[in-house]
Amino acid sequence: MSKHLELTVVKFYSAIACGLAALALALLWTSNGQCAEETDAGQVVEVIGKTAKVSVGAKVAKVGDRVEFVTTLPDIDEEATVATGRVTDIGKEFLVVTIDRATSEVAAGQRMRILVETRKPIAPTTIPTTVPSPATTPAKTGTAPPATNRSWMGTTVEAVNPKVAQQANLSRTAGALIVAVVPGSPAEEAGLQAGDVILKVNETWILKYSTFVPTLAPFGIGEEVELSVARNGDVQPIKVTLGARPTLAEFAEQLRPLAEQGQPWAQLELGKLYQDGIDPPDDLARAVEWFRKAAEQDHVRAQYLLARMYRDGRGVDRNNATALSWNQKAAESGLAAAQAELAELHYLGEGTNRDYAAALKWANLAIEQEDSHAQTLLGQMTMNGNGVEKNERKAAEWYYRAAQQGHLKAQFGLATLFELGIGVATDPVKAAKYYRLSADQGYTPSKLGLSRLYESGKGVSKDVEQAVRLVREAGEQGDIDAQINLGGRYAHGNGVARDYQQAYKWFQEAAKQGSPVGQYSLGTMHMSGLGVTRDYAAARDWLQKGADQDYAEAKTNLAVLYENGHGVQQDFKKALDLYHQAAKAGHAAAQHNLALMCYAGKGCKADDSAAVGWYRLAAKQGLPEAQYNLAWMYENGRGVKQDRVESIAWYLKAADRGLDAAKKRLQALGVNP
Repeated sequence: MSKHLELTVVKFYSAIACGLAALALALLWTSNGQCAEETDAGQVVEVIGKTAKVSVGAKVAKVGDRVEFVTTLPDIDEEATVATGRVTDIGKEFLVVTIDRATSEVAAGQRMRILVETRKPIAPTTIPTTVPSPATTPAKTGTAPPATNRSWMGTTVEAVNPKVAQQANLSRTAGALIVAVVPGSPAEEAGLQAGDVILKVNETWILKYSTFVPTLAPFGIGEEVELSVARNGDVQPIKVTLGARPTLAEFAEQLRPLAEQGQPWAQLELGKLYQDGIDPPDDLARAVEWFRKAAEQDHVRAQYLLARMYRDGRGVDRNNATALSWNQKAAESGLAAAQAELAELHYLGEGTNRDYAAALKWANLAIEQEDSHAQTLLGQMTMNGNGVEKNERKAAEWYYRAAQQGHLKAQFGLATLFELGIGVATDPVKAAKYYRLSADQGYTPSKLGLSRLYESGKGVSKDVEQAVRLVREAGEQGDIDAQINLGGRYAHGNGVARDYQQAYKWFQEAAKQGSPVGQYSLGTMHMSGLGVTRDYAAARDWLQKGADQDYAEAKTNLAVLYENGHGVQQDFKKALDLYHQAAKAGHAAAQHNLALMCYAGKGCKADDSAAVGWYRLAAKQGLPEAQYNLAWMYENGRGVKQDRVESIAWYLKAADRGLDAAKKRLQALGVNP
């Protein structure tokens, strides 16, 4: 009679990460309050300030009609509304539209459609023009870190919110709002004031405050720039001669007396210096202290930054409820970044109960200010149908809008959609394009995505060496998925020479960050003596860490140790319990080993019927040892009605997977495998 096959050690885990991590963010898709009888009524010919000149289309508009301007988004070939307005004059060949709300540039060639109005129009305001700025990654703050040999203006700037835009008579939230002028700085000497809105540097328009500092960066010490400044409803030119930046330490000493006098803008800036690093190194607790002083004086940006410190646990114990409270204050004051952050907290249920309606509300408010983080969040909400109707196509549009502003997660998300063909046509070339945009800025998930394309040769020329280089870069940046990927590569010789010591190194890096896959892999290497001396005690310790995180593979191999008394006192009941936990989670090797224990009566009363049930589950997952043993149970009528046909069928499956014992058994039964 044939014998059972025993599988006592799980095969080594390959751990090649796929890199398609689920996004924790998303975008929101919302109508702009207009509805839907949309009729093409012309094409934009020219835009001057708040006024658009439009050719007369098939549908003749009337004075007072509400209209929207529509463009086709490149790459995803989808229409998107960029602005709304009202017809104010009609000529023989052209009509005139006053733009009252814009989320992107209105430009020649865009189509205009008449809308049926469903809400009161926003009163038109004035902005000199709308010229697109280059997409940039949003700056952390509105003040560039001082450094020697660089020019300096000496202002602290903030985003323009709708309230400020209305007060400044702007048609949209464009420009950089000056919230403070450093005493004795070139800005003060030129007459710039807190409350001014900088719209233009020489001929470059500042449509987002985060582009202001990069726009100034190329100008040297002593150079003169001309600013277009909105003040008291008018726009005026102000010339500023740039000076030399103080060092970090000099700037800190300049700020300190002002901060100690209670000036919140100085407290904020001093906090940022401590956050980013003065000599001595970063002092995050001091940063929190100064952020708090400014926040308690209702400084909106300080409230937001203090919330970030609490959420990230930097300089203070992590506390999402406190983070939510400070974000709420800043969001209610109109800060788009805080509104987006608050939306995400509600979306994820951090510091509060999960609330998609609240997430949608705050994301919408931030999106009115073109906040890319909120756009990205709404993309995920739309992708998953959380709080809004599920619509993969619209989700792709939101990711696209945020990606054009340089949002790294949005670029990654859009690349993933192009790679998988979700919401858009599968396009590996565009996937590579958007992965590269964020990978070049250090975003590790995109490095893994781009690596995957290089390895497969999809969208780019196949280049395994480049694929490995990208994964290594991400691993060196601390990305756990990349570290697991590298460990698996070295363990199996995938794209690199097999090197168990290197595999151990990378698994250890991931394990130190709490990765259960890394912990399991280290435990298995100690258990098998791969790259290290066999050490069952060390194997037990690492596998226990992985098992404590409910990782089925770790539970299975830990059970093997208890079953065999390796590194622990032999304990069949403990082994049985661990196998059972992993088996219920669907782990095939655990199901097989649990069946063996049920069959043999280890840690329990022998139960052939239970053994058959667990063998069957593992066999259906393709485990050849389980297929063989299930066949044996059918052949011998153990725990199941004897059935030669069914027995041969399972032996054949095991033989097809290369199990020699199955081939021999088939030959004994007179079957040629």
